[in-house]
Amino acid sequence: MDTDISLSERTFYALVDQEETAYAATDAIDLANEVLILYKDEPLFDRTPMAVEFFCFMSFPDDEGHFNSLTATGIERLSSDTAAVYLKKRITQSPNLYSISRYGHILWEFHKSFQHVKIAIESYLQIAGHCLSKLSNDEKSFSPFKQSFQQALILSLNLKYESGVSGATSILEKFVQTRTELWMKEMIIDHLLSKAKKILKAVNLLPFVEEVKGNPVLKGYFQAKEIHLCAIKVANYYKTGDAPLLYEQLGDKIRADANGRKDDKTGLVVIPHLAEAMKYYRFAKADEKFKETANELALFKKKENHSPGSEFP
Repeated sequence: MDTDISLSERTFYALVDQEETAYAATDAIDLANEVLILYKDEPLFDRTPMAVEFFCFMSFPDDEGHFNSLTATGIERLSSDTAAVYLKKRITQSPNLYSISRYGHILWEFHKSFQHVKIAIESYLQIAGHCLSKLSNDEKSFSPFKQSFQQALILSLNLKYESGVSGATSILEKFVQTRTELWMKEMIIDHLLSKAKKILKAVNLLPFVEEVKGNPVLKGYFQAKEIHLCAIKVANYYKTGDAPLLYEQLGDKIRADANGRKDDKTGLVVIPHLAEAMKYYRFAKADEKFKETANELALFKKKENHSPGSEFP
């Protein structure tokens, strides 16, 4: 660390250069705000190093690996030659993987430094691997795991960086096999299906399908729906023939949820949910359940139409 920096800068560097697990990627905006706090009485943008740090941590990469949320001022600052020199120095100084990944990613985004984006990818993979080991007991680890894994993967695929793709594939295989919440797996796998389908040939996601099939009673309408629909996509991709059963289970879940809403006298939720359950039973070719649900829907509508106060004046 330079000896001729101010006390404020020393304070900031003490934050971003903590041990690699001391803060999470989701704390990045807090780090940016820390810059503002430290420099509230000083002209921030007259101090180029701290301006670079501010914009590094203020913006998050999107699903495509780009920093599109940056302001014009931020883009100008991070695109400068001065920023490139500073970040190349900082990436060798900081022991914190989150900081290193951000510096390297910025150097790729605005200066196309392949050498440094490889450092970013490897740092992302190390973060993801560390968080993966804690996911079964610590849901707070999921957010940094998700962000780091997805950025490592999308950057590696876009750059055809085989080492990064291999590392991400290995982490994905372990993740699918871990005892973590199904909603976590759905979020990661659904992102793969929409953004990185090419990796599916190199990984086996069928354990996820089997796990969903073995858990037909999932809590929460929206969560159960997203999980089952994701499993159906995976089953269809691998042509396993499991889609009908998954559709039927989803119909069962939505139907049970609808029939359990005893306080919904007007059918605001019950009616569309029963109709939706019928749709999934049709996909599953579960004819008997389709007919039973159709009868339940008709009976509910009849009851609702004749209940006191159900008619509008």
